[in-house]
Amino acid sequence: KQGTVTLMLWAMRSIVNEWKRDKSSIEGKIVDCKAPIVSFMRFGKLQRFSKSQLLSNILSDHAHFFHWNLIEGSDPKRRAVDGLVDICWYLPSGQDSDSFPTVVSFANLHGDCSKHHLQREFLAKASDVNFVLVSHLEGSNQSDMEMLQSLSQAPAKLVFVALNREVKKEAKKLFKNIDVCFNRQKTERNIKRKWKQLINSKLENIHDYKCLSDCEKIAEGISEPILIDENDAFITGGKIQAYEVRSLLKESSSTDDLIPLQGKELWGRFVEANNELHRLNKHKEGEVESYREAQQRTIDEIRRKQCEIIEKLNPNCCVLKFILYLSSQEYSYFLQNLKLMLENYEKGQIIGLEHLFRETGQMYEAKKSLEGKAGLEVLHNFDLPDVAAKLLIDGYPLELMDGDTTHVPITWVKAVINEVVRKLNDPKVFVLSILGVQSSGKSTLLNTMFGIQFKVSAGRCTRGAFLQLLPIEMSELKCDYILVVDTEGLHAHELDDLSNGLHKRDNEIATFIIGLADITIVNIKGEVAVHMDDILQTAVHAFLRMKKVKLNPRVLFVHQNVQSLTAMDKGAQGRRQLLTKLDRMTRIAAEVEECEELYKTFNDIITFNTDTDIFLFPNLWGGDPPMAPVNPSYSKSAQQLKTRVLGIVKEADSHRPFSKFNDHMSEIWEAILYENFVFSFKNSLELFAYKTLEVQINKWTWNLKKQLLEWKQKTKNIITSSKQDELDKLESRFITEVDTIIQKEWHDSTKEEMEKFFQRNEQRDILIQWRQKTEQKLLIYLTEEYTAAEHKYCRMLIAKREQQADAEKVLLNHQQHILEHVSKLVSELESPSQTDESVAYKLNKTFDEKWSEWMEELTQLQVPQVDQYSSIRSSIAESLKSQPQLSTHPVRLNEKFPLEPKKDPKLDVIHNQHIVSSSIGLTVKKMFKRNHNMPTPQEETDHFIAQAKSNIEKWEDFVSLLIDELFQKIFDDIDESKNSFSLQYKIDLAIEIGQYALYSLKLLAEEAKRKNDPKVYFNKKKEVFFRMFCDKYRKVAKCKQNADLLLSILKESIVNAVLGLLDGNIVDEMKCASNAFTSKRLLKAKVLRSLVERKESFESFFMYITDVKESLKYWVGVFVEDYCKETVQGSESSTVEKLVDTMLHDYISHLSFAVSLMKTVEPERRDLNFFHTLLTSTGKVSLDFDKTSALVQVDMKDFEEFIFELEKGIKEIEIKIPDLREKVLEENEWKEKAAKLLTNDLIGCCAQCPFCKEQCDKILDHADIGQKDHATDLHRQECLGSYRFIRSQKMVFSICTTSVAGKESFRCKASNDKLVRYDRYRTIYRDWKIIPNTKKEASKFWKWFVATHSKDIATAIKAKEAEIPQEWQQITEEEALEGLQITEVESDWEVIEDC
Repeated sequence: KQGTVTLMLWAMRSIVNEWKRDKSSIEGKIVDCKAPIVSFMRFGKLQRFSKSQLLSNILSDHAHFFHWNLIEGSDPKRRAVDGLVDICWYLPSGQDSDSFPTVVSFANLHGDCSKHHLQREFLAKASDVNFVLVSHLEGSNQSDMEMLQSLSQAPAKLVFVALNREVKKEAKKLFKNIDVCFNRQKTERNIKRKWKQLINSKLENIHDYKCLSDCEKIAEGISEPILIDENDAFITGGKIQAYEVRSLLKESSSTDDLIPLQGKELWGRFVEANNELHRLNKHKEGEVESYREAQQRTIDEIRRKQCEIIEKLNPNCCVLKFILYLSSQEYSYFLQNLKLMLENYEKGQIIGLEHLFRETGQMYEAKKSLEGKAGLEVLHNFDLPDVAAKLLIDGYPLELMDGDTTHVPITWVKAVINEVVRKLNDPKVFVLSILGVQSSGKSTLLNTMFGIQFKVSAGRCTRGAFLQLLPIEMSELKCDYILVVDTEGLHAHELDDLSNGLHKRDNEIATFIIGLADITIVNIKGEVAVHMDDILQTAVHAFLRMKKVKLNPRVLFVHQNVQSLTAMDKGAQGRRQLLTKLDRMTRIAAEVEECEELYKTFNDIITFNTDTDIFLFPNLWGGDPPMAPVNPSYSKSAQQLKTRVLGIVKEADSHRPFSKFNDHMSEIWEAILYENFVFSFKNSLELFAYKTLEVQINKWTWNLKKQLLEWKQKTKNIITSSKQDELDKLESRFITEVDTIIQKEWHDSTKEEMEKFFQRNEQRDILIQWRQKTEQKLLIYLTEEYTAAEHKYCRMLIAKREQQADAEKVLLNHQQHILEHVSKLVSELESPSQTDESVAYKLNKTFDEKWSEWMEELTQLQVPQVDQYSSIRSSIAESLKSQPQLSTHPVRLNEKFPLEPKKDPKLDVIHNQHIVSSSIGLTVKKMFKRNHNMPTPQEETDHFIAQAKSNIEKWEDFVSLLIDELFQKIFDDIDESKNSFSLQYKIDLAIEIGQYALYSLKLLAEEAKRKNDPKVYFNKKKEVFFRMFCDKYRKVAKCKQNADLLLSILKESIVNAVLGLLDGNIVDEMKCASNAFTSKRLLKAKVLRSLVERKESFESFFMYITDVKESLKYWVGVFVEDYCKETVQGSESSTVEKLVDTMLHDYISHLSFAVSLMKTVEPERRDLNFFHTLLTSTGKVSLDFDKTSALVQVDMKDFEEFIFELEKGIKEIEIKIPDLREKVLEENEWKEKAAKLLTNDLIGCCAQCPFCKEQCDKILDHADIGQKDHATDLHRQECLGSYRFIRSQKMVFSICTTSVAGKESFRCKASNDKLVRYDRYRTIYRDWKIIPNTKKEASKFWKWFVATHSKDIATAIKAKEAEIPQEWQQITEEEALEGLQITEVESDWEVIEDC
């Protein structure tokens, strides 16, 4: 408060000084250090003399006190310091050259002591020696003399220092009992010596020293009490709380009582079990799964014991009081007081604040392990993450890595960060970490740069890793906080005896810290080559790992304690030498990581500039401690380093949210636990990122598919509606339309979305590796592929329509015969005289009888058919024409080689027949020394057949038109193969594929015959002809007859139009209605759920396991059926009925619009031809003009009445929409088409894991965007893949991810029954990537399934039953289904886990 004097004890509590006595180092709180206090004050003005400068010179050459002779920071008027008493200490170094043998406190009162009576009185009582400097006594009044006289009566020895001879003489007259000395103006060196002698002489007989803490009573006991800053209510409250906690510490007999959750039997075992759970280093052969479960049980048991300990805690125990007071208003003062007390307390060497915080974290993790179960009542009133988050926001460090066990309590740390994210609205952070050897000044450097207070002292003080949030108020940096991570020093002397353990610990710390950071400062101390090489090797290896997992942190090198000026001046040379070392370390690390061809220089693995990214720092001290001042050049270098850091922050395009740092930290720590950081981290991150990309690509391609489905239906309708002589003009129109859809609308919008996706996605650094291939796949290859395919579709559709011309003529002629039969029948019948009902019955009966006779005539009707056998033979022969060896081959072009329809084509490669003889030796040799990615002849043959089958299925409607192209493509692929195939091979392969094509064509022909059979065709038209017959018989007006006929035909067209798009619309609605149809994984979860809920047999389950493709196809059909039967909420209609009704309304509206348009055209243009054009030009519906015009014949003069009748008829159709809907739904093909469309969109790759038979997750062609390997992260027990132990023949319960992390072996047909180590499985299954993960378990569902069906599985795979783990037997069916729900939730990261 203004006008008050305050003793700043609290402000000095945290000051720690270090000095030496008898060559022994002493470190302590300066306020508690008992030392003589020497005070200096002045009376009146001192002419041309600075008391503060004198004091600074006495202590050392450094300006310890501000004085008016300083160039910077001084103020002759003392506006800031007048009346201030500041204090400084002389700290001995234990050398003979010390000025004083012990610590001495020097207090300095700024200003005239006569004007500051409280300060003067306090110093007089608190000091051991009091020096008063005077330059004149003339003009002093009586009160001044009394004041000076009173100083002599104080406990402190008073020394009156006269600055000239006159004052000395006068002072001796006035003050008989006061020491008076004369400060002679001699050389500075002599002045220092004389003053030191004087002070030592005055201190000689003083032994009862005070500490600054003792001065509190003195301050309170003077005439007007001086305020004590520690008497503030908050500080006092915090001190009381801290005393209470400290007293509880004193009462405890051991540290296990104080921090029971961290005892060796709990925390030590927990960390050991957790590490072993991930690494499985000590398991016995054949017991991986049971060993892994044993480690998990150990972890669960430790958590259970921790919970029991917490339940029994006294609410007044040390840790709970600690947590309680952290939640109070005085928490910051409580923490500071407790910290000070613990540092002074003998147990403080063992128990520190970090242990209490660590115990808090363990309480939280133990509580979380209960998974929502009731318990731990003592913690119900505490939100532990909230308490820790508040401290982190307020600038307190958070322990990230436990320094005692090198373990990251990930659940606790993530919870705290999540709470910070919530409180600060997920701020953007830039992460800065520091790495260096022990005691290299890392914490000091960070404290100097950012004004923070990481703990510093000699030796190994920082243990583990701590993070601290620094708020930023510079908008141009585009982030809210810098997150500073301080770490323990590497190569700790106290851990030297651990050897390999130390090296492993250092590597883990370096990898973790560098992996977290955007910038890492590598701090090198001194110029000792061994130390420098050690830290550089560790750091470079960690940076190389980051490069291999697509992380790109920056690095700054700080070379501290560069002693000589010449070393600083020769910076360029030093930088070059450092870069040479870094390049050498890079080559060493690359050799270890087996990537020496890729990384040969440091710049190959990280962005690095020797001119801007290497900083040479002088020594921190400007002389020999403890009295040496801080070197100003050190601070200047620290500022330059800080400027560079902020410059890099500013250069960054964007910064990650704190929540993403949280996820990133978890992934890095998880990967480190597996001891194979690159493989674990890279693959888990890449799998996550690739799935994100794959889902997005699936969305983009589905959007295109939807547009093309609609366009195809429209094109088909227009071609069907067109006259034969108009077909030639349509191709160019359709090609233009589809080019616009694909290359303009879809291409441009997808390109824009793709740009945003790759720039804004959090995994953009990983996704970048697939960007180019994705753009090529979608924007170039896929665009070209779809464009070419749709062009081909147009041509094939037109060609097929032209091919059907003869058949259409036959049908048209017979239609004319039926019309004649109808007219003749009408003329033979009498005019109606009966009632309407009897007439209707008579007409119906008569027409049915005659219709049967007319249909019998159709048995003689011959529709032209194509000879598919001859077509395929000639195609094979035509494709073989160019083969040079053909003339000498037994198969001739005209030879009738046998062809039979074949459902499953298969060609076994026989080397002496199918491989060119001159290269057999070479090929056999290649089999033993084959390129890793080169397929075998048999693998390539299977691929050729699969590709041909895919193309035949894709173009099934047009196979007969594309057969030549199909064989030419196969032969081109064979010619491009690296395997040397013979002509016989080409012929045999062509015959196999030709027989499959024949099989497909046979099925198509049967289907076409069924569809286009004249009886079938005309039976569909029966209603039209019956309507015509009735209207003629009743002599209905001609216009109404024609209108009724046309509407009958149009109703059929509308039904066909709905059927043409119904499958795509059903799939689209199913995707919108349920996530299960947006992801392969979710689809599989739904299938498994259905298998359980519908009580399917074991055989159905086993079909899903062994032939997942066929099983999924079947179940997709079931789901389509189920979806279509579902009832719409608030309605009695099913979903498909509602959908069909909507579509029918749309088509009827289109029909109504076309009719209304006819009313607006000129009368001379009103004819059936123009109406046909209006109705069919948009492609909404199809209408064969030739067949329609043969039935409907309207005079121009009657057209207006015809339109009137059409409008009436359309209104009647709207009323009878349910009848049309029934006609749509009675067709069954739409269900099959919808199921096939959904299956093709979701199932994707059907490769199954070679060990557990789980299906590959991927839905895209692996090679399309650079992902060639099969992969899944839902592996299950290997017994489901028919694996059993060789000796015992018992089922194997291990899951693949666990097996490939170990060193056990397997054998199978693919390995020629030779044993292969699991961790080398890719030598056999080179196209599968299985990520080692010993912690990952089979899902609860598969545990339940194996436990429930153990006997059936054993029988199916011809193995013996194994002992089922107790945990599996206890899983209920409900829990198994809940396990599927967890899979669904985990999978649905915006369907990111989807594949």
